[in-house]
Amino acid sequence: MIKALILDVDGTIAETEEVHRNAFNAAFRRYDLPWHWDREMFRSLLAVSGGVERLTYFQGRHVAPGARMDADTLVALNLLKRELYGQAIREGAVDARPGIEDLVAAARDRGVATAIATSSARANVEALLLAIWRKSPEDLFAVMVTGEDVNRKKPSPEVYERTLGRLGHRASDCVAVEDNRNGLTAASRAGIPVVATPSAYFIDDDFKEADLVVDSLARIDPRDILEKRFFRMRDQ
Repeated sequence: MIKALILDVDGTIAETEEVHRNAFNAAFRRYDLPWHWDREMFRSLLAVSGGVERLTYFQGRHVAPGARMDADTLVALNLLKRELYGQAIREGAVDARPGIEDLVAAARDRGVATAIATSSARANVEALLLAIWRKSPEDLFAVMVTGEDVNRKKPSPEVYERTLGRLGHRASDCVAVEDNRNGLTAASRAGIPVVATPSAYFIDDDFKEADLVVDSLARIDPRDILEKRFFRMRDQ
């Protein structure tokens, strides 16, 4: 039995990326900006972790120098986007991905610690977890490390290294669940075995370093993850 189950959030717990995209576009309209991120554009921007980082990357490549916003304005724009995202989540914009609630419940029933390791903002994470489980995140997860707790976001392993430090467990005694290449790279660099469950925006990502790839957690018995049976499944 593993000692800790570590979950990514966006794309792993729920398919949230479209809610994020719509929130960004709504924020752009509030600021009277001539920006619009369609799905193709947003898919490319998801390679950059973090809202402010994504905005900075975008305007550095797609906005004329004279029309670019300063850093403080980008932060304010992202805060508005965060508010709009939280409102949509509280209004029921998404459901949990199949199998994720059963996996968390099985871990808790067996005394396996559960943790969150994400590049997302804490407010976004708390809104989503509360909307899905109807409980305070602290009641469900022993450790929660977000993008605000690290200096370098995924694919840097820092978020996972900090999570391991707070849990007090070795990487080999844990399993991470991720939905995209950046997350897989971050967990793998920290030495943590990874179960990958590709989300809609990342279905074509390269998951060759994952210990197991499943299109849906509902297709696998939670015990196969908690008891690391997937090592045998991988080799079959």
